[in-house]
Order: sequence, then C-alpha cells, then structure tokens
Amino acid sequence: MKYSDAFPDDEEPIVQIEQKQPVFPKLTKQEYIAVLVNERETLLRHYFKPNEEGTGHFNTAASVLEIRITELSKEL
Repeated sequence: MKYSDAFPDDEEPIVQIEQKQPVFPKLTKQEYIAVLVNERETLLRHYFKPNEEGTGHFNTAASVLEIRITELSKEL
C-alpha cells in the first residue's frame, strides 16, 4: 500500500474545524483611554516594585502605557 492510497486527495477531511473571529466590543476613545489608565494603575500598584530586582520590565510597560495615554488624549 502506498501512502497516497491511505490519504487520497479527493476525499473531504474527516474533521472540519469552524474558525470564528473574536468579537471585541466597540469602545470610544475615552473608554479606551480609561482602560489603559486602569491597566497602568494596576501594573504600578500590584507588580512594579522598584526596590526589588527583576521588575524593570514593569517600569518599561508603565512608561509605554503613559506615552500611549498621552498620545490618545491629545487627539480628543
């Protein structure tokens, strides 16, 4: 038996998986900014610990969020 006999090209696949697109709620720019502000505050409150080693990436993330919040706020 050849490999091609076991898996012929002209047959339908045994399992068909339906792929769905994720649905995201539509947010206004103000709501989106509020989400970013909340995430930044959560990050600083719970994860960023300046006196501990290995938390510098949280500082970077907070800085990036702050810049994005400022950019979006200017567009209002």
